[in-house]
Formats: sequence, structure tokens, C-alpha cells
Amino acid sequence: MAKKEVIKVEKELVAVAEPLVTHIVTEEKFSQLSLMELVYAEKAAKIICQRYENSIKNYDGSIARNSVEYNKFKKFNNLHQELLDKIEETLSRLK
Repeated sequence: MAKKEVIKVEKELVAVAEPLVTHIVTEEKFSQLSLMELVYAEKAAKIICQRYENSIKNYDGSIARNSVEYNKFKKFNNLHQELLDKIEETLSRLK
């Protein structure tokens, strides 16, 4: 039977972030977000994009570009791309 190893923790490494703003984020607001907030926002945008992407796909795999769902997908996909760009920019400053 293996021995249990006890690890003493001197300091908790827990980061608490304020909730994200739920309206459309402007460039000024992007610059105010921390890296973790950007990551959380990117994950949320990706989930929403997947939701609409699944609803606009036809059985043959093509995308129905003339639907309300496509316009919503396009809106959130653009936001997702902006978030990814800002994350990339933030990470590039860490060099």
C-alpha cells in the first residue's frame, strides 16, 4: 500500500475575478479586462458560437447563410475573434 504524502500549503493560490460585463465589449473595455477575464469571455463566446453553428448546419454539412441563426452566429463569431486577438496581443506582451 502506498504512503500518503502530506503537502503543507502556506498560501492559497485562488484568484477571484469580478463577473464579466454581459453587453457588447468595446475596444476600451477589452483593454480593461485581465487575461483571465479574456479567457473566460473567449470560452463563453466559443460556446455560443458552437450553439448557433450547430443550428445553422444543414444535413450535408453546409451552412445556411440566410437565417436569423446565421446572423447571430456571425455576431458572436466576430466577438470571439476579437477576444482571441486581444488574448494574443496580451500574451505577446509577456515576452
